[in-house]
Amino acid sequence: MGAEEILCRLRREGNISREKLADGFCTVQQLALLESGRAEPAPQLLDVLLQRLGKSPDKLEVILSWDQYQIKEVFDQFERFVYKKEIKKAQALLSGALKSLAEKGGVWKMHYYRYCAMYEQYCASDWKRAEKYLIKALNLTLPGWTARKLDRYLISTLEIENLLALLEIQMRIGESRSGELEKRLSDCYDYITNILTDKEEKAKVLCKCAWLYAGFLLSQGQQQKAFLLCEEALELLRDCGISYFMLPLIDRMLACEGTQEQKHQKRKLENYRSVLVYVQKYGENWYPQASIYHSICKREYHLDSEIIQLERLSKGLTQEEICEGIFQSARSLSQIECCKSVPRKKSFELLMERLGLKGGRYCSNILTESFEVLELENEFIRMTVKEQQENLAKTINELKRRLVMELPENQRAIWSYENELERREHSRPAEELLEEAHQILHTTYNLREKGCYRVPFRREAFLIIQIAVLLGELGCLDKAEQLYRNLLQVYQDSKLPERYHFSTCSTIYNNLAKLLDSEELAKEGLRLDLYCGNLNTMYYKVFQIGLGKKKRCEAEEGRRLVQDAYWLCKLAKNPNRNWIENFYKDTYNKDILE
Repeated sequence: MGAEEILCRLRREGNISREKLADGFCTVQQLALLESGRAEPAPQLLDVLLQRLGKSPDKLEVILSWDQYQIKEVFDQFERFVYKKEIKKAQALLSGALKSLAEKGGVWKMHYYRYCAMYEQYCASDWKRAEKYLIKALNLTLPGWTARKLDRYLISTLEIENLLALLEIQMRIGESRSGELEKRLSDCYDYITNILTDKEEKAKVLCKCAWLYAGFLLSQGQQQKAFLLCEEALELLRDCGISYFMLPLIDRMLACEGTQEQKHQKRKLENYRSVLVYVQKYGENWYPQASIYHSICKREYHLDSEIIQLERLSKGLTQEEICEGIFQSARSLSQIECCKSVPRKKSFELLMERLGLKGGRYCSNILTESFEVLELENEFIRMTVKEQQENLAKTINELKRRLVMELPENQRAIWSYENELERREHSRPAEELLEEAHQILHTTYNLREKGCYRVPFRREAFLIIQIAVLLGELGCLDKAEQLYRNLLQVYQDSKLPERYHFSTCSTIYNNLAKLLDSEELAKEGLRLDLYCGNLNTMYYKVFQIGLGKKKRCEAEEGRRLVQDAYWLCKLAKNPNRNWIENFYKDTYNKDILE
């Protein structure tokens, strides 16, 4: 299902006009072209349109052109420069590339105003100018927002962040009366809790809104309500495995007096806070902790030139053979593979089909017309990461019920998920599961003959990691290690940085550190987790670092890290905290809670 079909279907299901969906981001004519498949949306535009429709763009993988990658890097670089206070570099991007993009209008101009506000707030400390830019951004995409209720609009999470950033500034400079501030904070909170349907998108902004709202309530002496707001937001972050913005929420909760029960809960919160603060030493010191502008992304990105060239070479095809009937000469394909040209939508789809990789620039593990089914599949993946195995079989059966199982792509996806369940339950021999994993993977990725030759799609990476795990369980440790290292090398050789594949790379670092008992690999994986706000596998990397410290006779540091791994595991709602607790008791002869 292409991005244009997704947009059109969701809009029609919600009985939403093109005018309402496009408002401020693009023209109605541009949206009509996107929905008809005659134009491709820029990722930045697709993101906000999907968010306005209540869906998370993170459910889709994106194949970027070189130009799209360059734009994304400009955005990411600007944020890094701002948070690192590299003022001249931030100014250069703001007055150069970002200003040029703003001339396109719509979503680009909104981003420009947002980044101007960031610069004024973090680099120039000019809160009034930051306020003016945020008001411009809101006026552009939510015209009349000061006089209308928010539920009259379709609002993306990016726009909610703009509004929350504005309210934060107005609270600091005393620009608005307390009654007006409370009403706007309450409206934001109600919109997020009642209108946003995607769990992860809701988690990303509810934490920021609850933190701000709780700060206001504390200033008014409403401690109980402030605590409960933050508690709800923290629980949602825990469910989604998101660590970003946990610290500010916990600090707000600890600032509340609370009931006797809440006072008891604070001892647990203090442990959570302690470990979250401590692990920051393994990340970069400029990582933001409480910036409303910063948002984590769990999406996988790919580069079209790399996929086309490396898949073509793996199949032993020349440029002339692959472009026959698509381009007039091989020179056009050469320009694409060298990142000097961008294929048109139709040409790109034909190239992918010829390479045996069906789909456009936006794809997913399964073929479905329902975003709800994508969310269900995402929940399955989250349960496997969190080791929550009791509902895996039920989720697979529900996926089978709601998918068109006649489609080979869906058959392969379900087959791989059933194999993973059987591996965890030890209900079938590992040798059989290994052979079947190779069979499923071989339809799109020739691992047996070519090894890891290009960055795999998420569904392919799932199978490659499954194969490596099975090799380890069969005692083929050298083969498992080699496969992990080869896979990691493919990501490191890509023009895209590891953070563009953070979910897969985090799993590789986690599994390889476990296999080799490697402190250094665990540190690399933890650094990536901290950058991307990934809570789910952070605990094991911290545990592995603790074991490394213990071996180097840094006993107290090692003990502290094992204890921290327990609290991270508990924070992530991962049942593995039980074996960490037992390990701690056996190793240190004391209770982990002492």
